[in-house]
Amino acid sequence: MRTAVPPIFQPSFRNNLWRIRSHLLLLPDSSQLWTYFAKQRYSSAMAAAAPNEVDYSSWSNEALVARVTELEKRLKETNAQAVNAASPNNPPAKKIRRKVPNRLIDPSKYSTRPIALKFAYLGKRYNGFEHHMNNKTRLPAVEEALWRALMKCRLIFPIDKDGNIQQGDDGDINWNGCEYAKCGRTDKGVSAFGQVVSLKVRSSRPPEHDGSEKSAGNARLYASADEAESTKQAEEAKPRKQWDPIKDELQYTHMLNKVLPPDIRVLAWCPNPPPGFSARFSCRERRYRYYFTNPAFLPVPGRKGLYSGQGERTYREGWLDIDSMQEAAKLFIGEHDFRNFCKIDPTKQITNFKRRVYHTEIKEVQRSEGPVALATWPGFRQPGVDEMFQQHQEESLSAVIDVQAELDKITSLAPSDPITAGSAFPRPTPKLYAFEVQGQSFLWHQVRHLVGILFLVGQGLEPPSVVSNLLSVEKTAGKPRYEMAEDIPLILWDCIFPDLKTKSREDSLTWIYVGDEQKGESPVKGGASGKFDRMGILEDLWETWRERKMDEVLAGTLFDAVASQGRKRDYGAEPLVPGQDVRRSAKVFHGGDSYKLSGKYIPVMQKEKMDAPEIINARYASKKGLNGGDIATQCSDEADE
Repeated sequence: MRTAVPPIFQPSFRNNLWRIRSHLLLLPDSSQLWTYFAKQRYSSAMAAAAPNEVDYSSWSNEALVARVTELEKRLKETNAQAVNAASPNNPPAKKIRRKVPNRLIDPSKYSTRPIALKFAYLGKRYNGFEHHMNNKTRLPAVEEALWRALMKCRLIFPIDKDGNIQQGDDGDINWNGCEYAKCGRTDKGVSAFGQVVSLKVRSSRPPEHDGSEKSAGNARLYASADEAESTKQAEEAKPRKQWDPIKDELQYTHMLNKVLPPDIRVLAWCPNPPPGFSARFSCRERRYRYYFTNPAFLPVPGRKGLYSGQGERTYREGWLDIDSMQEAAKLFIGEHDFRNFCKIDPTKQITNFKRRVYHTEIKEVQRSEGPVALATWPGFRQPGVDEMFQQHQEESLSAVIDVQAELDKITSLAPSDPITAGSAFPRPTPKLYAFEVQGQSFLWHQVRHLVGILFLVGQGLEPPSVVSNLLSVEKTAGKPRYEMAEDIPLILWDCIFPDLKTKSREDSLTWIYVGDEQKGESPVKGGASGKFDRMGILEDLWETWRERKMDEVLAGTLFDAVASQGRKRDYGAEPLVPGQDVRRSAKVFHGGDSYKLSGKYIPVMQKEKMDAPEIINARYASKKGLNGGDIATQCSDEADE
């Protein structure tokens, strides 16, 4: 194969340079310019720098200097490009992608259907669920991210104030025309693992026509009557295939999870909500969980960490009395007036504060409930280890039975209160607990107020009977000024939509979860690949969990390392004086990462009390000029945590 001659050795290129040189020799210091130019590296990429025969005899000195400068610059650029292209360590340059403008979509070509979506989110970096148009906040709202994802997937067609279809995900949040409703409005920092919304979305079902207008309801914006009639006739002439409302439908969960932030995941969709279904008004029960550790914060060793609590008992700072908290939590069950367990919002003018609580419980969270347990499921373990795993389980169970029998002997001799600091028996290890409450509906910040009181009971600062006193409107007409629990550990765990005809409290909706397959039918499009495979929902959640797990491991290892350093001291040898409180300021726990110093603790029933809700509402109504007809008794069936 013939080797190509580099451009710099071609006659035309050399002749051009020689002509320039001959003219530059007449200029002062021209030899320096020529020497610099001659020393440039020969390059095979200078083809573009060598024009055909050019007569430089008529060029002026200024033009020749400018020409040399231009050739020098082009030579350097082409040499640099050739070197970079030949370098093995130099990655190829990234292609600059042009931003494709939003493609307009014709809603009249698509049918729509009502569905419900169940999704989860971690609320730490969000300003709550609900988006407020005229209230700009530093953090975004979960509802805003959901709306933009739906718009980016072209699943909803909201109508703007001018009556046109709004397109593109960069406009103002607008649900008009989408039949949208939400089950709960979680507050800033609060998470949800079972939030539900209902709305009308685009469907893959072939559009059906009734002869007057197109099924999407917006055909008049895009087509004339003649066009609609011709389209109808063409559709009727085609042979129609039986359309499956689940198997042939759009992959709603997969589509949305591709564009949503990693801390917001769609878990399931309901293909057949009952007629008139509303995520807000059809929900009859909501379940919340609030997580906390015991000890709640780092205990102080020795006498300095002791204080006198309820019942003339001595407590150690940091530890919570779970039994007393359980006793107080049971008093919430039933229908009560929870005006002293919520935040009063006079703008809503609520006068009915009665809510029904069906169930409360404080339970220990076992390790098997975390993501680590998934690795022990059949099908997830290493091949050939099932027999070893079963043998290990049997041995562990036998060991647990032996240890429990020995522990029962010890605890039968111990005092009834395991948290009491005066006990000579071993202290329990740090554990994770969850307070669970299930009710019909909840007031604004109600759950966090319930937990705030339980923490005061658990620390021995209040007796369990404080719950009964706060539930009694006769005893406590105005809410005492006490602090509610922090927001981060709270989760809207589930929303339940029972069948009102059967009077059952079980959820009656049919949910298609990510990776589900329909019984007796072909697998749903996407199948299990949307759950466990690459880019699946569990892969995303595993990455989120592992990132935070590594933070926990590193922080815990550092804590243990620092605690084990230095001189060891036996704090347990110091005498314990029952009923003695050596603290100068009480440490009060409210669910956060640490405690708050409160000085000398003042019992809740002795704290300053707010005005009764009736007075607060009347004051606001008078200020805004509202009359009696504008103020209606409201009993919202919407969770406001």
